[in-house]
Amino acid sequence: MKLYRAENLLDLETVKKSTIAFLGFGSLGSLTASLLAYPWGRIILIDPEKLEADNVERHLLGYSQVGKPKVQGGREWLIDRGVEAKRVLAIASDASKETDALAQASILVVSIDDPESCYKINQLSVNQGIPAVYGGIYPMGTGGQTVILPRPEEECYLCSEKKMGALDYKGKLPTASYGVDPTTLVNSAGKVTAVPALKYSIGAVASDMAAAVMAILSGTAEPEILIHAQTWEGIINVRQGENLNRLAGFITSLSDLGLTSNIRLTQNGGGYQLNIRKGKLGLRLNRWDVCPAHSSVVSIDQI
Repeated sequence: MKLYRAENLLDLETVKKSTIAFLGFGSLGSLTASLLAYPWGRIILIDPEKLEADNVERHLLGYSQVGKPKVQGGREWLIDRGVEAKRVLAIASDASKETDALAQASILVVSIDDPESCYKINQLSVNQGIPAVYGGIYPMGTGGQTVILPRPEEECYLCSEKKMGALDYKGKLPTASYGVDPTTLVNSAGKVTAVPALKYSIGAVASDMAAAVMAILSGTAEPEILIHAQTWEGIINVRQGENLNRLAGFITSLSDLGLTSNIRLTQNGGGYQLNIRKGKLGLRLNRWDVCPAHSSVVSIDQI
């Protein structure tokens, strides 16, 4: 694969020695993969589903691939972009079952809606110390989030769930997913339905995920939850006190400086909630002191 626009921007030697695995090749996963179409030592694509006609609206692949496994179409697309065929492995399977293949990965890029599969992948990531990037889209495309885990043995996906208040951990059952009640995204057959969102919203989060992969590769990434908001999204709750006063002063100063404010405070119960829109905000991720994934190293079969 010949690159003409990446000189001094991409550490090709590190890329060629690394294996990147894309877990989920739907709209978000496929667009992220398209932004990372480089000569990796190996590219693993994992997704059990076939491309359907209603996927095409937001997917990387087009109508010529309808009816084929998404990963097969993704492999053909990467080869057409110049990636050597021998470097691309397409697996039409449930990602959480492909532990042998994933154990060889240098970076995991996860865009799977099913919480249980995410938890299994997270445990593998923790056990093996494989850096991971998780991405998700908010319903109606109002934004999305990227969880960046350069050292999952220290901070993991479950830690991020707890940080966002989306998980009061009770075995495998989350109380929310990407900021919404997951029961609203499940059809009568019990399957997770596609989140309503326009392609540009998905593309914005895909770009965040690709940038996170590059930061992990260069060793500059820190554990973080990156919130990308199109419309007003509540991020964190702030109690009365010095921090609230400082934050209010900062928000006021934006207007005084002639800057368009994309941050505001709204009342939330007895305190306030910080909201953002038309931009990004990163939340530092700390280890959850009673995180089940870190309590002991367990096998995937035990989850």
